[in-house]
Amino acid sequence: DEAIFNEEKEKLFKPAWVIACHESELPAPYDYRLSTHPAGVPLIIIRGEDSKVRAFYNICPHRGNTILYDPSGNAKRMTCIFHQWSFDTRATASRSRVQSRATKSAFARRMRRCAR
Repeated sequence: DEAIFNEEKEKLFKPAWVIACHESELPAPYDYRLSTHPAGVPLIIIRGEDSKVRAFYNICPHRGNTILYDPSGNAKRMTCIFHQWSFDTRATASRSRVQSRATKSAFARRMRRCAR
């Protein structure tokens, strides 16, 4: 039953920790992998220039567009193709004339906790 499955995703899977990738899969700064949480939430797991691994929703806070499409790669900036909102590996939004409302907190709210 679809309704039961949706309720299970929301109540059981969404609050649960899952293994998105092992940190050895991100050997260099700016290496990333995409993952989808069992609840259907798309994630970016990326190693920053400070060697910390962080995870973010793979959804632009502006219009909800997907930010990264390749399943893995290396990216100093994560840029949404819709209005060119761009974020670094610490969730800092770069400012441009098309994204005057971009703030660090807009993307940082989408940061997920990573465990070692």
